[in-house]
Amino acid sequence: MRKRNLLFFLAVMLSVFPSLARDFQDEYKGQTLTYTVLDEDAKTVKTKDGEHHWAGCKVSGNLIIPNVVSDGADTYTVIKIGSYSFTANEDLTSVVIEGPGIETIEDNAFSRCSNLTSITLPEGLTQLGSGVFQGCTSLESVTLPDSLTELGEYAFFGCTSLKSVTIPEGLTQLGSSVFQGCTSLESITLPEGLTSLRYTFMGCTSLKSVTLPDSLTTLFGTFSGCTSLESITIPEGLTQLGSSVFQGCTSLKSLTLPESLTAIGKNAFQGCTALESIIIPDRVEGIEGYAFQGCTSLKSVKMPSYEVVRFFVGDFAFEGCTSLTSIDFSNVRESFIGISAFEGCTSLGSVKFSEGLNDYLFDDYVEIRGRAFYNCNRIKTLTLPNVDLGESAFEGCTSLNTVKMRAIFSIESRVFAGCPNLNYIYYDSGVREPISGNKDIFDEVTYEDATLFVKEEDVEKCKLIMPWKKFKTIAAYKFSNGVDEIEASLDPDAPYEIFTLDGVKIADSTDNLPAGIYIIRQGNAVKKIAVN
Repeated sequence: MRKRNLLFFLAVMLSVFPSLARDFQDEYKGQTLTYTVLDEDAKTVKTKDGEHHWAGCKVSGNLIIPNVVSDGADTYTVIKIGSYSFTANEDLTSVVIEGPGIETIEDNAFSRCSNLTSITLPEGLTQLGSGVFQGCTSLESVTLPDSLTELGEYAFFGCTSLKSVTIPEGLTQLGSSVFQGCTSLESITLPEGLTSLRYTFMGCTSLKSVTLPDSLTTLFGTFSGCTSLESITIPEGLTQLGSSVFQGCTSLKSLTLPESLTAIGKNAFQGCTALESIIIPDRVEGIEGYAFQGCTSLKSVKMPSYEVVRFFVGDFAFEGCTSLTSIDFSNVRESFIGISAFEGCTSLGSVKFSEGLNDYLFDDYVEIRGRAFYNCNRIKTLTLPNVDLGESAFEGCTSLNTVKMRAIFSIESRVFAGCPNLNYIYYDSGVREPISGNKDIFDEVTYEDATLFVKEEDVEKCKLIMPWKKFKTIAAYKFSNGVDEIEASLDPDAPYEIFTLDGVKIADSTDNLPAGIYIIRQGNAVKKIAVN
């Protein structure tokens, strides 16, 4: 009974899947291939998956794959080249795929055919699968048909002899790492319609010329290790430079970032030793870690040109940029500087941060994390707004002479250690009490020789609090709260806001405003004024 049921089940399965495991062979121009039937009714087949690569295979030399084959009784149209059909076949030297008919070449169909020098692809082909020519180290040139719309990931990965590729205008999908490791590829033009490139040309050490489409919005690792790339035009509309996009491009000298850009990813320009300057577009909200690490020729970095609320610089972002001379965050209300962000920038002489009015008006603030400016031995003067200071933030700044600080929210050890020329410290605690901290925040020579200037009411307080009490000289100082003391008549036609000296907004105009001293903000300008 059980045997009868099994036979019945097999009969049903064969009726439902009549083409299941049905293969046949066909000889064409001296080469015999095995085909798998896809649809008996439609009479379609593909070359059998993984069939033609083992030792003793008769497929060798110049292979022509027809678009019509026969099993001896019927003819079938070849619509696919099966996955791994010819993988690792070292005897193949050239392949011609006849068309029309073949629509897809599946994953790894010709991967590691190390002696394959040429491939002719038919019109009508729409898809090349993942790794389809991966490791074809003798392949020198490829012309992709106009009908192609999708090129799978790793399609030409490691094709070290590939010098030229013609990509059709209709291509809309380009997988990651398509040309990664194509060390002989010198130039390429990409069609409109592509929006993202991921590791596409990574390790293409001969690549010198690339034309990118205006449709691009994101790049990730795209040109990492392209050591011959000297310049490139990035289209307007690009919003994200992802991680490692130009990492190790040691010949890249200049680059204009589009105004549409909002993000610069981790390691984006790491090790670009020839890069001399960069302008950060106004919409960029921050620079991720290691983005410009080791850019030893980088002299100038221009930060956003208009007032922004927040901006961050990630860990090690500019570490080792030994030619960088200045950095300006004065248009940023809140800055966040990561661990070792500028460590070892030995030419850095000027660092500017936004200077606010007081602790609760406009709230200018910077967080400077550990070793952020470690061994920046050209900095002489430093002015900080409200601040959090991480361990060893300015340690080793041997030229530092003057530090001006407003409210300190937190301060860790050795912030100003190794600064033997630090002679003047101005500490305006604002409405806060002076903060306490470790005795090793400053060196003993600083406590002995430098003068600490604080508000008159803080002099006695600082004599009781570590580390301030270690200063031999503490002097009272009248701080101006970061504004200019001038007399001025206002332009009644210009918009402005008026505050009391305590930071309370009281008006948007001078109508019925009594004579006196006020704080006015007009555009980006902040002044202390006398109204007559």
